Amino acid sequence: DTLTIELDIESLDDISVFGIRATSTTTEDGSIKSVSDQPDHPEEPEDEPAFDKIGFGVAIGENGGIESGVFVREEDLPEGEEGTFTNYVNYYQEQYGDDPDFSIPQIESVVVYDVSFEVTETGEVLEIPQELFRIDAPEGGFADADTLISAYDEAIADGALEGLQDPDGSELIAALSLPTEFDTGAVETEDSVEEEIELM
Repeated sequence: DTLTIELDIESLDDISVFGIRATSTTTEDGSIKSVSDQPDHPEEPEDEPAFDKIGFGVAIGENGGIESGVFVREEDLPEGEEGTFTNYVNYYQEQYGDDPDFSIPQIESVVVYDVSFEVTETGEVLEIPQELFRIDAPEGGFADADTLISAYDEAIADGALEGLQDPDGSELIAALSLPTEFDTGAVETEDSVEEEIELM
């Protein structure tokens, strides 16, 4: 048998999707499967950004800094886990989920930091955290870990990282890179010491 199909086009370039599928069938009436322009294997999602340090603040001072809360660094996460926001939240939930003072519903604001290091003339290594963006809790707080992660997704969709990017993206890559030449837990900056006075 033959089948002739006429297409109302001037060039094959005008076709977005075109397919003919001929198969044997196991039913008396046969079957017809439609042709889709969706790929059989969707593209892999882009890698999530990894962050150096996140502060979970249960009390925020007048200057906007975390007065009471918990700071988690990427190296605090379970071995092999990257510093994605979801991994930080899951770790925090595991550690403080049952703590009445530090559980996720008690969080007022989550601050995401980039950490760089500076060596003084005396050879002292200073940790310099720089706030990238923050997610303030809605009225009534974050209900649970999923609510917090959804708030992060909304913040990213609203452009939380856009201000960090230059045209070729190198600035963002630099901001989200974790230096490895120094011991991140060795020395605190003056600011970070003040922040962690009341921290667990």
